[in-house]
Order: sequence, then structure tokens, then C-alpha cells
Amino acid sequence: MGNRADPSFWDKHATKLIVATMLLVALLCVFVVVQLAGLNNTPEWWVNETPDNESAVRLENAITTQLTAIRKPGEERWSVALSEDEINAWLSHRLRPTIETHRGDDAWPDGLGALRVEINDDQLFVGAMIEHSAGRSFAWSDCALSIEDGELFVRFSTPRVGTTRVPTRVLDRVLTNGTTTSLRASLDLEDGRTARILAVRVHGGRIELVIEIRQK
Repeated sequence: MGNRADPSFWDKHATKLIVATMLLVALLCVFVVVQLAGLNNTPEWWVNETPDNESAVRLENAITTQLTAIRKPGEERWSVALSEDEINAWLSHRLRPTIETHRGDDAWPDGLGALRVEINDDQLFVGAMIEHSAGRSFAWSDCALSIEDGELFVRFSTPRVGTTRVPTRVLDRVLTNGTTTSLRASLDLEDGRTARILAVRVHGGRIELVIEIRQK
């Protein structure tokens, strides 16, 4: 049995430690390169084709008609089911003009490109194309929708950039609300009434909403 005080023992094991460390660093470098390469990948579900503008116009007109309709007592509550194609058409053609009309021409975030959703049965994916100096990347996640205390909550469960998953703890540190965001689930109409979203769910390839029109 060798003497552990022998300098050759330390030389031998120090060499093994150095080699093991170098291998570990090399493996980490390969892992990082693979992960970074995935940042520019396009999600399998993403469709680059621009949706039809007519679908966006029809959707907006239909919802506007429902919101402004004069309703008899007992008919204040109604429902609507939005398809993936209808939502993507509206996101492509109407979202930016709507935001700029109400918030100003500089309200649209720099570098934010196309927005898309995919509805796979009861699962909802939301994504955005981000344009930058190195090209473009796709940030996306599957998410869940719910109504709680008059707020519409959107909870992102598996955020990714390209095909690389972003740990939720990273988003918790970078974003104010982490992987959950919310907005008011009601809209004040010009005639003094209020439209409230009472329920929302993703079902059968559509987003279903239950809305109620009430006087303030």
C-alpha cells in the first residue's frame, strides 16, 4: 500500500483532479454552446405566414357588435369562442394599431415583431418574435388562463427562448411578476356600461369567454 505522504501520491492524484476538471469544463462548454445554439431555433408550432386581414376585421366587428348591442333584462350574459386563426389574424393586423391609437405611436416595444398563439386541444401556446442585432429569437411558453377577483391571470409554465428552456427562477429575478401576469378583466364602454369577463377556458382548440354587460 502506498504512503500517502509520498509526494508522488499527490502528484498522481492532482493530475487526475486537473484532468477531471478539464473534462468537466469541456462538457460544460459543449452544453452551453448547444443551449445557446437553441436560442435562435424556431418553435415547431410557429407559422411565419401572415394571417388574413379579413379574419381580423370580421372578429373585431363581431365582438364590437356584441359589446354595443342593446340587451333586454336577462340577456346581459353572452359567450364567444375564438379560434387560433382568428386570434392570430387580430394579433397580426389589429393589435399594434390598437395600442398605438390608445397609447401613442411610440408605445409599441422596440424589437417586438410578430405575435402568435397555438391552441392544441386544451393547451395554449403564446409566442413573440424578438428582433435584435444578431438576428431574431422566439420567446414562447405554454400558459394557463383564469379569472380571479376581477383580474385575468396568465400563468406561463414552461418559458423558452427558441428551443432552450428558461428556468422560472431566472424570470422571477428578471421580471416583476415572474411567470404570472394579470390585467383587468373588464372594459368600460362608451355608453356607460361595463363588459366583464366572468370565465375563460381553453377547450377544443378555442378560447372560450363568458362576458356580462352591466351598468356601472
